[in-house]
Amino acid sequence: MISRTTQIVKILFRRVSIERLLSFGMEQQLFYEINKEYLKGLMLTSKYEFSDTEVEAQIREVRSEMRKIRFGQETGDGINAFAVLFFCVKEILTFYENHVVCQYRYLLDWNALTRDIGEDLPVVALITMEGEAYINARGDFYWPPVIKHNNGQLNRILDKGLADNHFHLRCAAPYFEVSWINLMNNPGRVDTLQFFVQMESNYRDKDKKAEINVTKRSLRNLVMCAALIRLYLFSRITDIPIHFSEYFISPEEADSEFRAAGREVEENKANEGSIGHKREYVNLRQLKGRIPDERYRMLYQRETWTAVKRILAGQYEILAEIAGIQSNIDSLQMLSHDVDYLLKYMRGNCFEGESEYKILSGERWFIYQIMNSMQRHVNNESCMFSRDEYNLFFAYLRIKNELRHELIQTNGVVGLENFQIYQSRKDYFSHINNWEEGEKRLARLAVRGVLSNSPVQYLEVRISPDMSAERNAENIRKYDEAICHGISKEDIFEDMMKNLQASPWVLRGQKHTGVMPHKYYYIFHFNKKADTPLEKFGPLTSRHYQLRQQIAQKTEAILLLRRDYPEYGKRVIAIDACSQEIGCRPEVFACSFRLLKNYVTPFPTGIETLELPQLKISYHVGEDFLDITDGLRAIDEAIRFLNLDCGDRLGHALALGIDVRKWYAVKGNHITISLQDFLDNVVWLHHVLNKYNIKDMSPLKGWLEEMYSYYFNYIYQGCAGILNSNNHHQNREEYTGNLDLNTYYYAWLLRGDDPQIYKDCGYDKSIDFGKQGDKYVVNVAHMRTEDIRKIPEVTLIYYMYHYDRNVRYRGSEEKTIALPPYYIDGVAAIQKEMQEEIVRRGLAIETMPSSNVNISIMENYNEHPIRVFYNMGLTMNEFELLECPQINVSINTDNNGTFATRLENEYALLACAMEQIKLENGKPKYKREAIYNWLDNIRKMGLRQAFAKERKDYEIYVSDI
Repeated sequence: MISRTTQIVKILFRRVSIERLLSFGMEQQLFYEINKEYLKGLMLTSKYEFSDTEVEAQIREVRSEMRKIRFGQETGDGINAFAVLFFCVKEILTFYENHVVCQYRYLLDWNALTRDIGEDLPVVALITMEGEAYINARGDFYWPPVIKHNNGQLNRILDKGLADNHFHLRCAAPYFEVSWINLMNNPGRVDTLQFFVQMESNYRDKDKKAEINVTKRSLRNLVMCAALIRLYLFSRITDIPIHFSEYFISPEEADSEFRAAGREVEENKANEGSIGHKREYVNLRQLKGRIPDERYRMLYQRETWTAVKRILAGQYEILAEIAGIQSNIDSLQMLSHDVDYLLKYMRGNCFEGESEYKILSGERWFIYQIMNSMQRHVNNESCMFSRDEYNLFFAYLRIKNELRHELIQTNGVVGLENFQIYQSRKDYFSHINNWEEGEKRLARLAVRGVLSNSPVQYLEVRISPDMSAERNAENIRKYDEAICHGISKEDIFEDMMKNLQASPWVLRGQKHTGVMPHKYYYIFHFNKKADTPLEKFGPLTSRHYQLRQQIAQKTEAILLLRRDYPEYGKRVIAIDACSQEIGCRPEVFACSFRLLKNYVTPFPTGIETLELPQLKISYHVGEDFLDITDGLRAIDEAIRFLNLDCGDRLGHALALGIDVRKWYAVKGNHITISLQDFLDNVVWLHHVLNKYNIKDMSPLKGWLEEMYSYYFNYIYQGCAGILNSNNHHQNREEYTGNLDLNTYYYAWLLRGDDPQIYKDCGYDKSIDFGKQGDKYVVNVAHMRTEDIRKIPEVTLIYYMYHYDRNVRYRGSEEKTIALPPYYIDGVAAIQKEMQEEIVRRGLAIETMPSSNVNISIMENYNEHPIRVFYNMGLTMNEFELLECPQINVSINTDNNGTFATRLENEYALLACAMEQIKLENGKPKYKREAIYNWLDNIRKMGLRQAFAKERKDYEIYVSDI
């Protein structure tokens, strides 16, 4: 029943036509009491597996359940959007330890609902119904963006301590909520127009329902309408007047008002020469003080409402009035330093550890004021707003949700490209007015929101490195200053010395916990980028030449940061590379990562010379791929070319655990891939089949050899001409003409080297390996280096891979390839062997359940491969335990602002998902206690994985902060 109700709520608050809600007095106008036929049409277009009859039955079922508890007093055949929302949240949410929480058994339903409509509206709805005592006791709206659940047993396990080892700072704050507040306070900003245009040219919400005879409004137009609605409803709540233009009433109505007030009627003569010599209309302000205040307020409210309807009803009126709307907002915000004008007028207290949420509280207060009245309206009690005004509020919520779906990834499209489009929008409206202050506010909201309100003991915050050591030092200083604002050096020192993970300390007279600079560190993450377009390819530039140059420059800046600014350099504990990996292989980062990982940086302290701990590596890999083979090869390349070793970590690594047969079945057993990548995959797969000695793969090996012969001859056909010319080069032996599959594999091994040393079609032996930086331009850790580099055919293939225009042109061609069944069997076998190799190498995997489910082909959390990686404690079945590689794994958030999650939530979602897995007889496969033991094991592994934990508290000097 809950799933049906949440589905209807999502449709009502996501897909009802905004334009029809704003069509005042017209036949096409919609109200929040939605007609059954209209709702049925929306449901049919969003859930194609149901028939008309089934959808009608579902609507009747929800209405029937609401009537049973006499909820909402539904009339007619429609359904009240707010009534069904109240009904839904009353079932899902509850109060626990003086906070609104989700009932644990409905956590997956709650996650699905709030993914579409956000958390604030349903949370406020429960407070409206049940929380009068809550409001009276607390008097604030300062709760975290993601609420908790009421499973006390699981909470007690997580309270023992957590580590979030994969936390992107610039994606961790509630960006949409902050963006919405900025837009509601700055609707007149013309510099936001370009961002709206960009979004409208590439709408990501693919679930829109086009309606005939309804003119669609632009997204910017709708947002300006929302700002007006918010302003108007705020004025109704507070009785603070707003002004759009001068209001005039007829002379006859003015006369009537004067007589009713017992005053003599004043004759106003028309201006000389006016047509008909009619009396002029009277400015409403002329009545102020001359008629009763209550009557004046009523007239003013009436005229304001008339103006609001006029502005909202048309397509262009809002554009003409936006300056006046902005002027009203500016006057409300006068002498206030808050980013939201509502904060100046709401009542509220700041409770322990929650001050960072003040920016969100004004919007919540606004929703509460109207929802509190709406509840009485739903139950046919007296209330302060009219039906039209409630409909305005419904339109406001719909507009808010419309923008939300263009800023928060909810569209169900798989792949990192879709994710990156959303990511590129996070700064559109989140830093309006003052970029630096906005960045500090978001950093404080992100980090303190974790460390002040959760059991997280170690937080590894990922930020991008800059091009200079000075700017890197300044960025770290500003972030630390913003995050630790208000914390005294004495507090930091005391907390370090006692090493208490949850010790209370005083911040401006109020108690908080956990926000200490030795509880969070930074990881520099480099951004992967697509290669330069082929038409811009130069004759002496390698693949990703420009990106390699940028990486080298940032690498030098990091080394100088550690040498010249050690007080900030030691705040950085690891390096990473993130973003879309298709088209940007680990080889691009190989030389710089090996250098950074192995560089030792001594620095004087005035007493003795210490060494900064060497940097660790955490690398995003195997997350996004066009073929699982491609993802597995990327993981192998990261290990091989970056020299990953015991204690380093792989981010995501989905290719290592995803269901191989299901993935290929979803793709129809076809892949669409570039010819260069396919050739590389063919060669790599052939090699690892031999390496792992996988049996019964002769048909696959034969097919791979056939594919190699065809595609190598097509892509690298220029090799034959060079071999025939026998054009010798310095430092190279004679060609033998051997260009078989093994030779190509050896050339692939060289991709961890700097391509610049092969630009003369041979290996440049003049490298000074005595220099700490130069010795990492070649990869010496994972291959028979010198022997391979002496083979001229090997260096020739590597040279052509980077520098030959025809090779790059043909290799960039894309082709859809049908895969034989034995190919899929081979990939599954290789995946299993690689899992075991990860264990042997002592590497760990960072998993991000919500991120992975939203980006990949997984439909729910029980398909996440974390239990494929590790199942100790989850099962007692000896066979399942032996079959599982038992990889060291951790649970992390990744982009908790983008996916609206928190670390404890990730554990709980997995727990719920595991409980829903059934055996053939319908009984649960896993016992609840076993699930908790499993999660507790993963929790401990997360703490052990943390690079931050390897740092000793005494290495952090109070004077540095």
